[in-house]
Amino acid sequence: MHVCYFGTYDRDYSRNRIIIEGLRENGVRVTECHVALWRGTKDKVDRVAGNWASPRFLASALSCYIRLLRKYREVGAYDVMMVGYAGHLDMFLARALARMAGKPLVFDAYLSLYSTIVEDRR
Repeated sequence: MHVCYFGTYDRDYSRNRIIIEGLRENGVRVTECHVALWRGTKDKVDRVAGNWASPRFLASALSCYIRLLRKYREVGAYDVMMVGYAGHLDMFLARALARMAGKPLVFDAYLSLYSTIVEDRR
């Protein structure tokens, strides 16, 4: 089995590392299709909660997703696409790519966006 682990997920976040290592330890070939957009999960939450519409951030995000598309073209054939945590915003692109490839898409939501943005700020 070949998994395309996709998105702008935080590579240092333990949940992502554990999932990737666990898949590999069980004989699954994992290809990381990753581009860093965020300086960690806290940066992502702060942007989504407030300053996401700034021209500088939007230009950075567009550039990032273009680079992610280029990397995706290099992945080759895979069996499943998985979007790492916290990839809520990556799901739009991932869904389109997985659908075009006719492959299943798995999303590690872990926490809802609402819970992360609204409830953590109380």
